[in-house]
Parts: sequence; structure tokens; C-alpha cells
Amino acid sequence: MANENHGSPAEEASLMSHSPGTSNQNQPSSPKPMRLVQDLPDELVQAGWEKCWSKRENRPYYFNRFTNQSLWEMPVLGQHDVISDPLGLNAAPLPLEGGMIDTSVESKQRKRRFSEEVPPSGNSVKKPKADVPGNPAAQPVPSSPSIPGTSVLKAWCVSPEDKQQAALLRPTEVYWDLDIQTNAVIKQRAPSEVLSPHPEVELLRSQLILKLRQHYRELCQQREGIDPPRESFNRWMLERKVVDKGTDPLLPSDCEPVVSPSMFREIMNDIPIRLSRIKFREEAKRLLFKYAEAAKRLIESRSASPDSRKVVKWNVEDTFSWLRRDHSASKEDYMDRLEHLRKQCGPHVSAAAKDSVEGICSKIYYISLEYVKRIREKHLAILKENNIS
Repeated sequence: MANENHGSPAEEASLMSHSPGTSNQNQPSSPKPMRLVQDLPDELVQAGWEKCWSKRENRPYYFNRFTNQSLWEMPVLGQHDVISDPLGLNAAPLPLEGGMIDTSVESKQRKRRFSEEVPPSGNSVKKPKADVPGNPAAQPVPSSPSIPGTSVLKAWCVSPEDKQQAALLRPTEVYWDLDIQTNAVIKQRAPSEVLSPHPEVELLRSQLILKLRQHYRELCQQREGIDPPRESFNRWMLERKVVDKGTDPLLPSDCEPVVSPSMFREIMNDIPIRLSRIKFREEAKRLLFKYAEAAKRLIESRSASPDSRKVVKWNVEDTFSWLRRDHSASKEDYMDRLEHLRKQCGPHVSAAAKDSVEGICSKIYYISLEYVKRIREKHLAILKENNIS
């Protein structure tokens, strides 16, 4: 057991960091106690006691590595320790009337003689104790005494130095500054040119926004034959206002570049048709047929290179022949064929529709710019009527 508790220098330092503490004497508190030459009796060494030196108090003390108990005075074997021996089984026998102490041999003989005189009952049969060879009878480990007035440090307690440091701490005191300094930079800028809101002006602005939405829908249907992507107009307004330097609080009027990347990307994703999530086999077959037909129609109506026309038409005809020939294809087969058709025809279709889509984005922006001018003129006219400059 001694090797288990004092196997490494780190463990020895942690065990010897416990120094004794009493209520009437000063506590020896040394952060690095020294182990002295062990001149203790063999009984105390077997019980786990060691003699250590306290640098702070310049005096030796005794430490038990089994119970983590520390004492100033040399421990006495046989004294009752309520921690290691709560029932007092290993305590020294009480003195008799004559002042003599009853030895253990005499007490054992007296107990044995008394048990022989009492006849055993019918139910109580005492079995003989068999001694295992090679395993001597277990000897009671002497308990570590506790001198009256000595506070016992338990195994989970810390050294007296740590206790003194912990006593100095208060939960209400702040020892660390965890406030994060802000990195915000405030720069001065010119006063805002946005005019004060007016009910008539806001009504006009809402009407023009609805009209701009309608223009966007009509352009997508007339030029590309698709409905505008869902919520794409709202995302266009948010994306434009990030880079907008105009005076209107809602509609963009001074943006670079003119073509919105957000609107351009969303429209191109729906060309030649919008692909939806498929659940059944018939839906996949119908979607494949519509995509092939829309790609062929788009490449024929736009100014594309002869090579692009040839590639798209050949893949579309091959898809039509596969649809007419294979009637037992599964949903996965139709989806794989659709993915193959998109990889083959997608780049050529996007190149043919690029100019048209950019025209839609620029057209919406210039219409918004015109609406901003109308709103500002209306606002200035109202202020002029009320003699407000």
C-alpha cells in the first residue's frame, strides 16, 4: 500500500502537502514539505505514518498517507480514532480497578474460556476457522490517533495553505475583468438626404412597388416563358439596398453593378423550366419530357452557335427516343436521365439565355430608378405647397 500511495514524486508531493492543524497552535503550512529520516517505530510505519518537516514553522510533524491525517505530536497506537475506527474495535483496552491494563492475550483467553462454558444452542453451530496457507491471519491495522483539539483533514480536503488562500477570497469580489472592449468605429458622415415621410408619398411608393413587381412578372413570362422565382423580388430589393447610395429608403436608385447577381442567378436556375421535388415515377417522366422540350425550344429561338444547337438537339432527340422505347423505367432512371440531360444541355442553354436574363435585371433596375425620381418630385411638390423648404 505504501508503494501505491507514494509511487511517484508527484504523488508524494501531493500527499505531503497536508500539514497538521490544531485549534490551539499555529498550523505548519509549507508548500513543499520535506520528508525526514524515518525514525518511527515499525508499528507506526506499517500504519502509514511518516515524519515530515514544515519549512514555515521550522518543526517536524507526522502525516498518515492512508488517512491523510496530520499531527504535531507523535501518534500513539491503540487510541480510538472515530474516522478510521468508528466502532473502537482497535482501541486499547480500558484499565482495570488496580490501574493495570488488561493485555490482549489475557483478554482473549478469558473470552475463549467464557465461550467454552456457555453451551451452544441448537441453531448456532460455530464452524472452525480454516487458515489459508501462505496467507497469515489478518492483523488489525493500527488506527491513526486523533489528539483532542486536532482538526482532521479528510482525503478530499486541501492543505492549510489552500484553506488560508480560499478564506481570503470573497464571492462578491471581482478578480478578472471579462469585459470585451468594443471594436466599433464611428465615422462622421454627411447629413441624410432622406425627406420626412408623408402619407401621400408613402401611398405612391407602395403603388409603384406593386407596379414594379408586375413588370418583373411580365418580363419573366414574356422573355423566358417562366414565372418569376418565389421571393426573388424581395431578395433583389434587400441585395440592392446593401450597395445602394440613392436617396429613397426602399427602392434602389444608385447601384453598381446594374445587373443584380441575386436576381440573375435565381432566374438562370429556372431556365428552361423550374425543377421541383419529385415523389412519383410519372412525375419524373413528365418533368424529363418538359425539360427536353423547353431546352429544344429555347435553343431554336435564341441566337446560339451552331455547335451549341447541334449538341442540344442531339441530346433532346436521344432523350425522346429513350422515353418512347423504355416503358419500364423507374423513378430513379428518369431522374438519372434528367441529370445527364442537364449536364449536357445546361451550359449551352445558359449561354443562349444570358443576354435576355441580364436585360430583365437591368430593365427592373432602370424602372426602379424612374420610380424613385417620381416619388422625390411628388415629395418636393408637397413640401413646396406647404411652404417648407
